[in-house]
Amino acid sequence: MRENRELAEFRRDHPLAAIMPVITKLLIEPSHDMGLLIAVGDEHGRLLWVEGDACARRNGEHINFAMGADWSEQAAGTSAPGIALVLGKSVPIRGQEHFNTAVHSWSCTAVPVHDPDSKIHLRHCRHHWRAGSSGRQHLVPGTGISTLPAPARPGG
Repeated sequence: MRENRELAEFRRDHPLAAIMPVITKLLIEPSHDMGLLIAVGDEHGRLLWVEGDACARRNGEHINFAMGADWSEQAAGTSAPGIALVLGKSVPIRGQEHFNTAVHSWSCTAVPVHDPDSKIHLRHCRHHWRAGSSGRQHLVPGTGISTLPAPARPGG
């Protein structure tokens, strides 16, 4: 998916842009060989960065899980990004728990990341469910999250 000028400017100026190199190293780079998508969105559920396994990215685009898409609870119904923003805590959503039937073959986990001004930003880990896949697979990239700067830690 091509990035439009407005989205490019919004991403460049967004507070999370400063920590994207850390997120890339700890979460996105390891996701390439695991069939995972890592999305980072704003406090409204708009996906600003969607990176990871190339096949998973193509599959994600079919369900509008792509840069610029709105995955808030109001726009997408039950999904990990939307619920995590509403509750302010980590949320896993699997298969048929999603509101949208097109997303029933996906499992995901979303973790809100709080900035120093108490705005919520979202780090979201999502992977396409396959027979035999385990929840452990999509927890692996999050193991380095504690090395993020304190204001960017989940719940921090």
